[in-house]
Amino acid sequence: MKKKKEFVVVIVPILIVVFLIIILFLYLGKKSEKSSIKNNHNKEISSVSKLNQNIKTLSENCKNGDMKSCFNLGFIYEVGKKVEKDYKKAFEFYSKACNNGEMAGCNGLGRLYEKGEGVKQDYKKAFEFYFKACNGGNMLGCNNLGTLYAQGKGVKQDYKKAFELYSKACNRGFILGCNNLGTLYMMGKGVEKDYKEAFLLFSRACNNGVMEGCTNLGILYENGKGVPIDYEKAIELYLKACNGGSLEGCNNLGVLYYNGIGVEKDFHKAVKFLSKACEGGVMKACYNLGVIYDKGYGLKEDLKKSAELYYKACNNGVMEGCNNLATFYEDGNGVEQNYEKALKLYYKACKGGLEVGCKNYNRLKVMLDR
Repeated sequence: MKKKKEFVVVIVPILIVVFLIIILFLYLGKKSEKSSIKNNHNKEISSVSKLNQNIKTLSENCKNGDMKSCFNLGFIYEVGKKVEKDYKKAFEFYSKACNNGEMAGCNGLGRLYEKGEGVKQDYKKAFEFYFKACNGGNMLGCNNLGTLYAQGKGVKQDYKKAFELYSKACNRGFILGCNNLGTLYMMGKGVEKDYKEAFLLFSRACNNGVMEGCTNLGILYENGKGVPIDYEKAIELYLKACNGGSLEGCNNLGVLYYNGIGVEKDFHKAVKFLSKACEGGVMKACYNLGVIYDKGYGLKEDLKKSAELYYKACNNGVMEGCNNLATFYEDGNGVEQNYEKALKLYYKACKGGLEVGCKNYNRLKVMLDR
């Protein structure tokens, strides 16, 4: 008898970038147990967001040796602020700034290399520029360097080194570093697990506008880690995080509405929040939506839509999505029946660490070998 993964207990993945929590209920799908260890990206220097100078003035200042103006131009072209995105121009301005002592420019170069924007993706190059930025006093660079160590990108994975770098960033006022430091305390990676310390760090991050900190704080309240269980507080924090741009918070809120934990069960609200998270790139949310459309919970069953969502989740590392998509190919639900594809997907799920995928692979292989 084949087994479909409907309710998943999530333990520590990556990335993330995620985290181990004790699940007290059978939850729909995969829950965002943490906002992945975060980089910089749109949390850039405030001077850019408050920029009143026009590009012409910045260009003149940059030519006259004002490296902050060069950096600001690079950031404008990277994110498409007032102009179309142009990663090559961003690279040029960041390079000029970095080469002339503006460490924010070095951090910008690291980000372009990490993301492969305007240049070939190169984690070692990203490491070099983040290292230079950090040593030059740029705490964003220290945070991003810590993330490379935590994820083992461009350098051997080293949580203790990540802990040191996040601590440095946090202690010098870079609040996103405090959130990331909290995740290490929650995971017990590079430091002894300490939920109370994680609570303090997440609280500091959340209170200072880092929405991932609010999501993580919600996780602690939901699961009674470092604080008593308080579902109402968890919901309040997830909603704050979701409205503030933390899509993992949207996913977790959707799961609570689906299960009716701390709120009245509401499938339509569950779909609303999970859809927002999925569209924003949270693959666990795509898997969760796939389960809902698969079973028709609170809405019309749509196996084709479910298959699409499982496919998206599977291709982005959610092994439960691979397993469930395989069951569709095996049975011909939402897709044309194809045993070969089913077997490959079960195998992928199995190799990805999903036990039920291994069981389904062995069962189907025996059946096909007869």
